[in-house]
Amino acid sequence: MENIYQHIGKQIKRRRIAGQLGRSYRLVTQSELAKVCSVSFQQIQKYEKATNAVPIHNLIKIANYFDTSILEFLPAAELNQAVAKEESHSI
Repeated sequence: MENIYQHIGKQIKRRRIAGQLGRSYRLVTQSELAKVCSVSFQQIQKYEKATNAVPIHNLIKIANYFDTSILEFLPAAELNQAVAKEESHSI
C-alpha cells in the first residue's frame, strides 16, 4: 500500500507529464516545475519518487501552476478521513 507521499508524488508526475496548463497541453519538465517552487530539478525528482515529502507551500505552488486544487493531489481515502474527523468535531 502506498503512503500519502508516494501518492502525491505520482500525482505531481502525472500532471507534469500530462502537462495540462489551462486549455493547452504540453510536457512540463522537472526544471520548469523546479523554477515554480524555487528548488532544484533534483528536488522535484525526490518529490515524485517520495524520497522527500512535498512541503505544503510547494504543493500549493504546483497546484496553482497547473490551475487546480491541492486536493487533486491527495488520495481520496485521506480526504474522506479528514472530512469525517472534521464533521465529528463539529457535532
